[in-house]
Amino acid sequence: MSLREKVEDHILWFSLSLVVTGFVAGFGAHAALSNALTSQVTGTQQGNWEELAKSADWIPKGDCAAYPVSLTIAGPGSGSTVDVSNFEASASSLDTDLVVQANRPLPQSNAVGLITNEPGTPNYYVSFPPFDSDDARKVFRETAPIILGEKLNDKSTELNMWALLTDSSAKFGAVYSGLDQIRASDPNATLSAKVSLKVNPK
Repeated sequence: MSLREKVEDHILWFSLSLVVTGFVAGFGAHAALSNALTSQVTGTQQGNWEELAKSADWIPKGDCAAYPVSLTIAGPGSGSTVDVSNFEASASSLDTDLVVQANRPLPQSNAVGLITNEPGTPNYYVSFPPFDSDDARKVFRETAPIILGEKLNDKSTELNMWALLTDSSAKFGAVYSGLDQIRASDPNATLSAKVSLKVNPK
Protein backbone atom coordinates (compact mmCIF):
# COMPACT_ATOMS: atom_id res chain seq x y z
CA MET A 1 0.00 0.00 0.00
CA SER A 2 1.42 3.33 -1.00
CA LEU A 3 1.88 6.23 1.37
CA ARG A 4 -0.94 8.10 -0.37
CA GLU A 5 -3.31 5.19 0.07
CA LYS A 6 -2.41 4.91 3.76
CA VAL A 7 -3.06 8.61 4.31
CA GLU A 8 -6.37 8.52 2.47
CA ASP A 9 -7.42 5.39 4.36
CA HIS A 10 -6.48 7.03 7.67
CA ILE A 11 -8.44 10.16 6.84
CA LEU A 12 -11.48 8.06 5.86
CA TRP A 13 -11.51 6.19 9.16
CA PHE A 14 -10.86 9.40 11.06
CA SER A 15 -13.80 11.08 9.34
CA LEU A 16 -16.08 8.14 10.04
CA SER A 17 -15.01 8.20 13.68
CA LEU A 18 -15.89 11.89 13.94
CA VAL A 19 -19.30 11.28 12.40
CA VAL A 20 -20.08 8.39 14.76
CA THR A 21 -18.80 10.28 17.79
CA GLY A 22 -20.80 13.36 16.86
CA PHE A 23 -23.97 11.32 16.37
CA VAL A 24 -23.61 9.59 19.73
CA ALA A 25 -22.84 12.84 21.53
CA GLY A 26 -25.73 14.65 19.86
CA PHE A 27 -28.18 11.87 20.64
CA GLY A 28 -27.04 11.84 24.27
CA ALA A 29 -27.38 15.62 24.60
CA HIS A 30 -30.84 15.51 23.03
CA ALA A 31 -31.97 12.79 25.44
CA ALA A 32 -30.57 14.65 28.45
CA LEU A 33 -32.20 17.89 27.38
CA SER A 34 -35.55 16.17 26.77
CA ASN A 35 -35.45 14.53 30.18
CA ALA A 36 -34.60 17.83 31.85
CA LEU A 37 -37.45 19.66 30.14
CA THR A 38 -39.91 16.88 30.89
CA SER A 39 -38.85 16.86 34.52
CA GLN A 40 -39.17 20.63 34.71
CA VAL A 41 -42.65 20.66 33.19
CA THR A 42 -43.81 17.77 35.37
CA GLY A 43 -42.42 19.43 38.46
CA THR A 44 -44.12 22.67 37.54
CA GLN A 45 -47.43 20.93 36.99
CA GLN A 46 -47.22 19.11 40.30
CA GLY A 47 -45.63 21.77 42.49
CA ASN A 48 -46.79 25.08 41.05
CA TRP A 49 -50.34 24.41 39.89
CA GLU A 50 -51.41 27.75 41.32
CA GLU A 51 -49.01 29.56 39.01
CA LEU A 52 -50.32 27.58 36.07
CA ALA A 53 -53.89 28.35 37.08
CA LYS A 54 -53.06 32.05 37.00
CA SER A 55 -51.86 31.87 33.40
CA ALA A 56 -53.57 34.33 31.09
CA ASP A 57 -56.74 33.26 29.29
CA TRP A 58 -57.34 30.15 31.43
CA ILE A 59 -60.24 31.48 33.48
CA PRO A 60 -61.09 34.94 34.82
CA LYS A 61 -58.96 35.83 37.82
CA GLY A 62 -62.06 36.54 39.86
CA ASP A 63 -63.24 32.96 39.43
CA CYS A 64 -59.88 31.29 39.99
CA ALA A 65 -59.51 29.43 43.27
CA ALA A 66 -55.75 29.97 43.13
CA TYR A 67 -56.29 33.66 43.84
CA PRO A 68 -56.93 34.52 47.49
CA VAL A 69 -60.37 35.88 48.30
CA SER A 70 -60.64 39.45 49.50
CA LEU A 71 -63.52 41.41 51.02
CA THR A 72 -64.45 45.07 50.79
CA ILE A 73 -67.06 47.03 52.72
CA ALA A 74 -68.62 48.90 49.82
CA GLY A 75 -71.12 50.77 51.97
CA PRO A 76 -71.26 52.73 54.13
CA GLY A 77 -68.09 54.42 52.95
CA SER A 78 -65.24 55.22 55.28
CA GLY A 79 -65.61 58.69 56.81
CA SER A 80 -69.36 58.90 56.30
CA THR A 81 -71.78 59.78 59.10
CA VAL A 82 -74.33 57.15 60.14
CA ASP A 83 -77.23 57.42 62.56
CA VAL A 84 -77.16 55.00 65.49
CA SER A 85 -80.25 53.91 67.38
CA ASN A 86 -80.15 52.68 70.95
CA PHE A 87 -83.56 51.04 71.08
CA GLU A 88 -82.12 47.67 72.02
CA ALA A 89 -81.50 47.06 75.71
CA SER A 90 -77.94 45.81 75.24
CA ALA A 91 -76.96 46.80 71.71
CA SER A 92 -77.09 49.64 69.23
CA SER A 93 -78.09 49.49 65.59
CA LEU A 94 -76.76 51.27 62.53
CA ASP A 95 -79.52 52.89 60.50
CA THR A 96 -77.96 52.20 57.13
CA ASP A 97 -77.53 49.51 54.52
CA LEU A 98 -74.41 47.38 54.80
CA VAL A 99 -72.85 46.12 51.57
CA VAL A 100 -69.90 43.72 51.44
CA GLN A 101 -68.27 42.69 48.16
CA ALA A 102 -65.99 39.71 47.46
CA ASN A 103 -63.51 39.58 44.59
CA ARG A 104 -64.77 36.16 43.51
CA PRO A 105 -67.83 33.93 44.13
CA LEU A 106 -68.05 32.45 47.61
CA PRO A 107 -69.21 28.91 48.43
CA GLN A 108 -72.62 28.49 50.01
CA SER A 109 -70.92 27.15 53.13
CA ASN A 110 -69.04 30.41 53.77
CA ALA A 111 -70.37 32.96 56.23
CA VAL A 112 -69.87 36.72 56.01
CA GLY A 113 -69.71 38.57 59.31
CA LEU A 114 -69.04 42.00 60.78
CA ILE A 115 -66.49 43.15 63.35
CA THR A 116 -67.05 46.45 65.17
CA ASN A 117 -64.99 48.41 67.65
CA GLU A 118 -65.50 51.80 69.18
CA PRO A 119 -62.09 53.57 69.19
CA GLY A 120 -60.68 53.86 72.67
CA THR A 121 -62.58 50.85 74.00
CA PRO A 122 -61.04 47.39 74.51
CA ASN A 123 -63.68 45.16 72.97
CA TYR A 124 -64.12 43.96 69.39
CA TYR A 125 -67.57 42.54 68.65
CA VAL A 126 -68.34 39.86 66.05
CA SER A 127 -71.77 39.37 64.51
CA PHE A 128 -73.18 37.64 61.45
CA PRO A 129 -75.99 39.71 59.91
CA PRO A 130 -78.56 37.87 57.74
CA PHE A 131 -77.15 39.11 54.44
CA ASP A 132 -78.93 38.75 51.12
CA SER A 133 -76.51 37.87 48.31
CA ASP A 134 -76.62 38.07 44.56
CA ASP A 135 -76.74 34.87 42.49
CA ALA A 136 -72.96 34.81 42.12
CA ARG A 137 -72.46 35.26 45.89
CA LYS A 138 -70.07 38.14 45.34
CA VAL A 139 -72.24 40.95 46.74
CA PHE A 140 -73.81 40.73 50.22
CA ARG A 141 -76.37 43.30 51.38
CA GLU A 142 -78.23 43.87 54.62
CA THR A 143 -80.98 46.47 54.35
CA ALA A 144 -82.40 46.16 57.86
CA PRO A 145 -80.72 48.14 60.67
CA ILE A 146 -77.42 46.51 61.58
CA ILE A 147 -77.57 45.25 65.16
CA LEU A 148 -74.17 45.79 66.72
CA GLY A 149 -72.70 43.55 69.36
CA GLU A 150 -72.25 46.55 71.62
CA LYS A 151 -74.30 49.44 72.94
CA LEU A 152 -72.79 52.79 72.08
CA ASN A 153 -73.14 55.61 74.58
CA ASP A 154 -74.69 58.96 73.71
CA LYS A 155 -71.26 60.55 73.39
CA SER A 156 -69.92 58.07 70.85
CA THR A 157 -68.58 59.75 67.73
CA GLU A 158 -66.77 57.04 65.80
CA LEU A 159 -67.01 53.34 64.96
CA ASN A 160 -64.56 51.03 63.18
CA MET A 161 -65.81 48.09 61.09
CA TRP A 162 -64.29 45.12 59.28
CA ALA A 163 -66.00 42.49 57.16
CA LEU A 164 -65.19 38.89 58.05
CA LEU A 165 -65.26 35.73 55.94
CA THR A 166 -65.13 32.26 57.46
CA ASP A 167 -66.16 28.73 56.56
CA SER A 168 -68.15 28.48 59.81
CA SER A 169 -69.63 31.17 62.03
CA ALA A 170 -69.64 28.59 64.85
CA LYS A 171 -65.89 29.16 65.26
CA PHE A 172 -66.46 32.63 66.69
CA GLY A 173 -67.69 34.07 69.92
CA ALA A 174 -69.28 37.48 70.36
CA VAL A 175 -66.53 39.58 71.93
CA TYR A 176 -62.72 39.73 71.75
CA SER A 177 -59.95 42.05 72.90
CA GLY A 178 -58.35 42.45 69.49
CA LEU A 179 -58.18 41.39 65.85
CA ASP A 180 -55.41 38.89 66.61
CA GLN A 181 -57.76 36.96 68.87
CA ILE A 182 -60.40 36.95 66.17
CA ARG A 183 -57.93 35.65 63.59
CA ALA A 184 -56.82 32.95 66.03
CA SER A 185 -60.39 31.61 66.11
CA ASP A 186 -60.02 30.79 62.41
CA PRO A 187 -56.52 31.20 60.91
CA ASN A 188 -58.05 30.85 57.43
CA ALA A 189 -60.55 33.65 57.94
CA THR A 190 -60.37 36.74 55.72
CA LEU A 191 -60.78 40.30 57.02
CA SER A 192 -61.45 43.37 54.95
CA ALA A 193 -59.70 46.70 55.33
CA LYS A 194 -61.00 48.87 58.16
CA VAL A 195 -63.85 51.29 57.54
CA SER A 196 -64.15 54.16 60.03
CA LEU A 197 -67.56 55.79 60.44
CA LYS A 198 -68.71 58.90 62.20
CA VAL A 199 -71.75 57.98 64.26
CA ASN A 200 -74.68 60.11 65.34
CA PRO A 201 -76.49 58.53 68.30
CA LYS A 202 -80.24 59.14 68.33
